[in-house]
Amino acid sequence: MSICPEYQDLMAGVVDETLSPEEQARAEQHLSMCVRCASEVRELRATRRLLAALPQEETSPLFVPRLRERLAAPPPSVWGRLAAWTGEPRLALQLAAAGAAVLLVVGAVTWRHMPVPPQPNRNQSYATQPYSSGDPELDAFVQECISRHESNQANRMLWHDADHVMAVASQAR
Repeated sequence: MSICPEYQDLMAGVVDETLSPEEQARAEQHLSMCVRCASEVRELRATRRLLAALPQEETSPLFVPRLRERLAAPPPSVWGRLAAWTGEPRLALQLAAAGAAVLLVVGAVTWRHMPVPPQPNRNQSYATQPYSSGDPELDAFVQECISRHESNQANRMLWHDADHVMAVASQAR
């Protein structure tokens, strides 16, 4: 909707014709100033007129009691729906087992053929091409940031390796 958010409830009342005289006056004042809301209200009124012009269908006298009965009943389980669909509970169980087997095979084949992600190379630079913006100061700053980042990464790896060596040494004692 393109109605102003602060007037949305008021415009709904205009369309439904449920406003008090004070609210109606406030809504009419806003509609005289806001083209978007006025257009939206015109469209909603036209939609309401079209819906009112549709022929009314007669429902069966049993429709409402049946609807209430279905709404009050708990929804059928997946097994219940599958058994109703197949007409026989044993066939439903066989179909479920076959479906599970197919999913298992597809999952195993997919997992087996998944590519192994490449391991990161500790000596590889993150920048694959030299950065150039045309501004020598900016280029120098970016290169300095990249080298600091690479240095920090190398230091983290060294600390990790040192921690690993210390852990192995303490276990050997």
